[in-house]
Amino acid sequence: MRYVGKAMVNLPAIIDSKRNCVVTIELQERVMSTSGNSTLMGSDAGGAQVTLEEQGKYALEHFKYLADQRMKTFNYYAILVAAAITGSVAAYDKCPWYMIAALGVIHCAMAYIFLMIDIRNCLLVFNARRALRSFEERAQLPEPMRVITNDLWRQGHDAVSAAREEADRDWARRYKFRNLICRCMGRDGATYTAAFNLGFFAQTSCGLLLIAAAVFLKR
Repeated sequence: MRYVGKAMVNLPAIIDSKRNCVVTIELQERVMSTSGNSTLMGSDAGGAQVTLEEQGKYALEHFKYLADQRMKTFNYYAILVAAAITGSVAAYDKCPWYMIAALGVIHCAMAYIFLMIDIRNCLLVFNARRALRSFEERAQLPEPMRVITNDLWRQGHDAVSAAREEADRDWARRYKFRNLICRCMGRDGATYTAAFNLGFFAQTSCGLLLIAAAVFLKR
């Protein structure tokens, strides 16, 4: 704090204010220098720029990892189901009724557990697909090349355009029987989710039949 004539001047405050102004000007110049470049879509805390291509690679690798994880989980489930069904058939004539009923409960519990896991995996994969859809829009790909966008629209998760609507009608005309089967499988049509749910439902039905057979036939 210094006195110049009759005025009291706070030099540290003036220095801090000038320093803030310099930092603000530098930030504004950095934003103005990068705003004209369409490939620079973001930056991290260190100021490193992230290009549109890098964003697309990140979304694609994330999607591939999650989709592969989901398929591997269902493959493990299929192996466990085959082993459980084989064991249940072998034990039906040899074990008492309460053990058969316990096997039926195990079937139902297994289907429920893997159903919960698949729901979580499905949500993660869906988020990755939305990231890829955003990349397709920012990259301004031609409409036939927007495979994720077209697939999400066909399943009812995206907006409708006239070209995609006409393409879907053309597919329905050419493959009437397949389209009927797809629509019978649920709102989303023929999807991995519908196929997986069909498997979970089949195992649950098998477990309930084992319980009913053990209680009403073997007891």
